[in-house]
Amino acid sequence: MTTLLLTSGIALNSALLVGLLFYIRHKHRILYRHFGNLELAPWNAQSLHMLMTAGAPLPKAGGWAASVDFLTQIISLLREAKPEHVVELGSGLSTLIIAAELRRIGRGSLTSIEHDPDYAAITRCNIALHGLQDYVDLRIAPLMTNEKWAPEVPWYDVNTLSDLQSVDLLIIDGPPMPVHPLVRSPALPFFMQRFSPRWTALLDDASRKGEQEILQQWKNQIPNISIRHLALEKGAALITPYKA
Repeated sequence: MTTLLLTSGIALNSALLVGLLFYIRHKHRILYRHFGNLELAPWNAQSLHMLMTAGAPLPKAGGWAASVDFLTQIISLLREAKPEHVVELGSGLSTLIIAAELRRIGRGSLTSIEHDPDYAAITRCNIALHGLQDYVDLRIAPLMTNEKWAPEVPWYDVNTLSDLQSVDLLIIDGPPMPVHPLVRSPALPFFMQRFSPRWTALLDDASRKGEQEILQQWKNQIPNISIRHLALEKGAALITPYKA
């Protein structure tokens, strides 16, 4: 009996030790990623400010606005792919950064979709402050349900988006999550027939439960797409056509 209890105790302690080691390893990875991002943040922020030539201040990054590492990822995509037509869902700081980079590259245009008229007015003012009017088509698209694209989830008024074609890069950072956890789910299905052959989509906030469910929906419903998760502050996912 004593031997059995001793053996059981050793097995239990071993299991607890293994569990503890896995927990420490998991936390170490999180801390490494977090502090790695902190180390790069000042350099990335400086790089973003160097894009702006008007001398006007930039809105604060993070929080509801795009984080610095997400903005840096967008710039990398712009420089690698040099898209002719960029569409972003959700306006703000990202609108200024994308437009400024397109100005620097010397090609491409941005269509920015915003559901909130007051927030759109702020973005429009910032666009003017930085002299980026020639690079941005800012549209207000109220949220509503749509029988085909969003029968149960409020999404942008598709009449405002219906003329968009040959989209090379789609940035999905809106509508905001408080509207509905799956509020961004119609984005990829809607644009699949509006993409150019070399399209790329970038989803922000991919660490959230709602966005993870959306990615799984897209994977199940849309054939021949590839999804790559990016270890950014809020999580992100890069969606591209599948290449065998």
